[in-house]
Amino acid sequence: VLSTILDGGYSAGALVGLMSLKIVATSLTLAVGFAGGVFAPSLFIGGALGAAFGLALVPDHPSAAAVFGVIGMGAVFTGAARAPITAVVLIIEMTSQYSLLTPLMLASVLATFASRFLTRTTIYTEELRRR
Repeated sequence: VLSTILDGGYSAGALVGLMSLKIVATSLTLAVGFAGGVFAPSLFIGGALGAAFGLALVPDHPSAAAVFGVIGMGAVFTGAARAPITAVVLIIEMTSQYSLLTPLMLASVLATFASRFLTRTTIYTEELRRR
């Protein structure tokens, strides 16, 4: 599904719907205590959010979904884990889109600041605290 998202296969409205469903599904899974992680969901949510933003911002440019989707993946993972260098290296290695290094780094730094402003803990430290 993520590759279809990055290929621009969904409308912006469908992407927002998919993202919302993934947030609810992941939250319920973790709240009930089932096994599940946050790495893959954060990539999916970031990809969907970024692609929706790209499609809304530049609807006539077909590659906007991919560019903004990749940047969104890195930003959401960075915000959840507060690991900007890890996020940048992972996303660049997974996508081989080296031309997106600078915007991905900028988005990761901004996501780190936003995450620190909004909460004291990361998703991983919060998960450990609840055990």
